[in-house]
Amino acid sequence: MRISELSRRSGVPISSIKFYIREQLLPSGERHGPNQANYDERHLERLDLIRALREVGGLSVEVTRLVLQSIDGPGSEAHRLDLALEAIYARNTSPDDEVSEEYRLAEAEVRAFLATLEWTVDDDKNVHERELVNALVKIRRFAWADHPAAALAPYARLAWEMAEFEFAEIGGGIDVDAMGAGRPEAVKTAVLGTVLFEPIVLALRRQAHRARTIRQLRSMPMPPAR
Repeated sequence: MRISELSRRSGVPISSIKFYIREQLLPSGERHGPNQANYDERHLERLDLIRALREVGGLSVEVTRLVLQSIDGPGSEAHRLDLALEAIYARNTSPDDEVSEEYRLAEAEVRAFLATLEWTVDDDKNVHERELVNALVKIRRFAWADHPAAALAPYARLAWEMAEFEFAEIGGGIDVDAMGAGRPEAVKTAVLGTVLFEPIVLALRRQAHRARTIRQLRSMPMPPAR
């Protein structure tokens, strides 16, 4: 298909398609003339993914490029997913923080806490460990100085329950037979699920806090959590 048809079918302006190609988010079309190129269904699928990451996930061009490179690159699905999620959740942690005694203590405590979780995989690379450490350091620095990592246990329990629900919603969980080194679909699904559904969790948490506050102020009955 020509770029005009690609634009029409995808809903993405031609100028944006050319921008994505320049920024190495979208592969170039197959050239068949000085100023002409053909595109196919793979370009449509990639544009859908780019729009989800950029417009819904709010990711920058640079982070979107890293995520797409992670999906397309070599390695197992687990490795690709690790790279993609690391790109999405990269935090600008100060080097001074990472060598501080405060950070090292929190890091050791978080690692010990993760080891206590029944669902932790022993040889897993805890790619979100740094996020937890950064969060714990900020909690201690700006709110509760003695907040222990063990206090994260209720969140870990809810996270495992949420993962159980979401994997069930996939329809039988991950299709192991369909996963292979040359198939990034499973990674793409996981990345999209993260980007698209995590805002729902945050919005509902904030709404629940608001509802509990209002109910307390108005002396209204408090429905049980379960």
